[in-house]
Amino acid sequence: CLPIYDVFYKTKDYKQSKMPFRFKKEIFSIIAFKKNKDLENKKIAIWGLGKEGISTLQFIQNNNIRYKELGILDQKDFPEIEGVKKLSNPEELNEYDLIFKSPGIVADATIIDINKLTSQTEEFIKILASQIIGITGTKGKSTTSSLTYTILKKYYPNTVLVGNIGIPCFNAINEIDEDTKIVFELSCHQLEFIRYSPHIAVILDLYPDHLDHYKTFENYI
Repeated sequence: CLPIYDVFYKTKDYKQSKMPFRFKKEIFSIIAFKKNKDLENKKIAIWGLGKEGISTLQFIQNNNIRYKELGILDQKDFPEIEGVKKLSNPEELNEYDLIFKSPGIVADATIIDINKLTSQTEEFIKILASQIIGITGTKGKSTTSSLTYTILKKYYPNTVLVGNIGIPCFNAINEIDEDTKIVFELSCHQLEFIRYSPHIAVILDLYPDHLDHYKTFENYI
């Protein structure tokens, strides 16, 4: 099954349209992300209002995602947000169709329906897997991702760096078109419930780590 933007660009209508590149890029961005049908008419919850949670909220608000309801659960109190329901405990998340979980939050399968979990990483890779170089491992992720990005950027200026390096992937959406190369630093927390894989995946060294979260090395890997 081809991504929507591949189908569009191979149609007769597009070949005859002679659209300028700037418009072509915007069509790609709108179809691939901003009109993501998986998010429309759904009850959406954001679990964790840190850097990635705020980025997810901004993405939903700025692109007029037509959701049924939007709820936020965070361990810290936050100001009232128009059109957003404040949630007070994890059990309430089960009332939602999709739960955008921030990395590092422990999801207890006895309390949360983990089949409803998604994330920026999941939605991003689901659409753009063919353009992504994903880099993960216990140590060296940031260094390797930065070096890879720097080298690619020299020869392919249309390259972006996102992920655990400190740049939520949704923040880069407007910089991406069908020719963009994406270097994505991926932490174990971002990958914990992931169901999609980048076209190119790099796994660095693995050592026992984050065992406060995963309990055993087997769960960690």
